[in-house]
Amino acid sequence: MRTSDAFPSQFLKKEDVGDRRVKVTIDRVEMQDVQNGDHKETKPVVYFRGVEKGLVLNKGNAEAIQEAAGGEEEMDNWGGVVVLIYVDRNVTFAGKRVGGLRISPANTKPQAPAKSMAGFESGEHPADDDIPF
Repeated sequence: MRTSDAFPSQFLKKEDVGDRRVKVTIDRVEMQDVQNGDHKETKPVVYFRGVEKGLVLNKGNAEAIQEAAGGEEEMDNWGGVVVLIYVDRNVTFAGKRVGGLRISPANTKPQAPAKSMAGFESGEHPADDDIPF
């Protein structure tokens, strides 16, 4: 049994996305208590249509969604906005390169074909040619 199977995360993480650029539609944004080390913080969490796990937003990803939403600053109005999720391998934490999830507007030219988020929970992922971009 894998550790990630024994202790599943309630939020999306880089391993969920892998080397793909995933095109998703925002469902909603909720403020939630999120564990950060030994204390909890209240952070915005974005949820996508058809995806159970949410993504805890940092300022950079929130700004990318705001850009994709035509400059709309009100997070409650982001439902229906289409974005791409991908892993940026150059993200550092505590001086180490760890990688992290990033969001970009879906109208930017992707470096690789976008994939559907369908199958994230089951571990099955559609082939490149199954998902039109």
